[in-house]
Amino acid sequence: MTSPTYSKTEARVGIEKLVRTFQQFEPSLTDATEAQIENDYLRPMFRYLNWNVDNTGLSKAEWEFVLQKTDQVGRRPDYLLQIEGQHLLFMDAKRVKHGMHDPRLLYQVYRYAWNTQSNSRPRRVDFAILTDFQEFVTLDCTLKADRPEAVQKFRVIDWRYTDYVPQFDVLWDLFERNQMLSASRDRQSGLWARRLSEKAVKSNRIPPDKAFLKDLDHDKTGGASCSPRT
Repeated sequence: MTSPTYSKTEARVGIEKLVRTFQQFEPSLTDATEAQIENDYLRPMFRYLNWNVDNTGLSKAEWEFVLQKTDQVGRRPDYLLQIEGQHLLFMDAKRVKHGMHDPRLLYQVYRYAWNTQSNSRPRRVDFAILTDFQEFVTLDCTLKADRPEAVQKFRVIDWRYTDYVPQFDVLWDLFERNQMLSASRDRQSGLWARRLSEKAVKSNRIPPDKAFLKDLDHDKTGGASCSPRT
């Protein structure tokens, strides 16, 4: 048994139905659990984008939606999205009652991806998603934030659910499974073409090599560290 494949037209229709359903029940969804939001909206959306969200027919090594293990301090992103051994996205799902522009939440999911930047390409995650379906924020995580508040400027996608249909062509081009797999091979097109320019956020971003040296300097001098806040 394999996961169904949707055409672009079928996916648009399916996601439009999700949007209408969410809009109908939006007032009551502030009480919904994170699991309910995932199962009723987020997984179906990515299923329409042709991700095998249930890992149907795949060996464990081939899973595309991988639930992450909690780290030593009790933190983890909800999911790693991967295809053919390429780690592509971290996604943190939240309850609707949370604001997706909260610097603490953005910084947390950003750090998950930032911490992979020294990994080899297949294990390096350049982007992270923070979403409750109501809002959908994607962050460029390739350079280090000097402070948590700076991550606000790392947003490459910042949508509300009412944008999914008007922006469907973009949604499909950037996040549809096969489109993303193709873009991941050279990491110059698709979502990677939306990387933020150094000039645009220069005051808030530090290249990885300089960030590493800065952390060493803090260790030597006892100064304030750039390590993540909990």
